[in-house]
Amino acid sequence: MPGPVERWLKTFLCGEYAELFEAYGYKTLQNVCQLQLRHLQAMPVAPERYSDILDNVDALQMTLGIKRGAEEARTPSGVYDATGQFLEADTDVSRPERRLVVIA
Repeated sequence: MPGPVERWLKTFLCGEYAELFEAYGYKTLQNVCQLQLRHLQAMPVAPERYSDILDNVDALQMTLGIKRGAEEARTPSGVYDATGQFLEADTDVSRPERRLVVIA
């Protein structure tokens, strides 16, 4: 039985990315709400699907009542190396102190 993220992806014909999303830590819809362009670019997702996915992330945020501030939208949560290269998404939305981690 597909989980919520897979069902969500299938609603806009992106179900083929379900395993990929899970492998990158997007296992709940709340995790998916943190997804931004930089995260997609770090994943092997076809660039032509970026706007479909991000439009649906916006709709999901509205549905779940989750709003990101302008600053948060500019700086995606995750782990970065010293050069600012994105390494992985921080999908633990329950810990606000983990908003940005830099590895030097």
